[in-house]
Amino acid sequence: MFPLSRRSFSLRYLINLIWGTVLLLFSLTGCSKHHKKSPQLQIDFYESKARHYRTLSDLQSLSPPYSINRATRFRIHNHLQNMRMVYLMEAKKFSKLAEKARDQLNLDANQSLETKTEF
Repeated sequence: MFPLSRRSFSLRYLINLIWGTVLLLFSLTGCSKHHKKSPQLQIDFYESKARHYRTLSDLQSLSPPYSINRATRFRIHNHLQNMRMVYLMEAKKFSKLAEKARDQLNLDANQSLETKTEF
């Protein structure tokens, strides 16, 4: 009986090892392939992220996530203001990225029009 249980354990171990390896390979290859988005999709993505972070910033300034007693009010207020500033900085970063992508799209469109008019 002992050799049979050892054999089934090693078989289960081997099967789990194979499936784990397959899962790891699929996850690595799936994560490593980044498809290039069109410029308009990039702009929409950046603007969406900027709106999302602005909304989070507004929510931080409206109300705390939990009730505040008098002893911890100052400390939590500072934390909420810091989080609000972090969200605003992220919103500003994504707004700038959207603006850069929009400028690049306009520049590419202008260059393609110039090459068409030359011929």
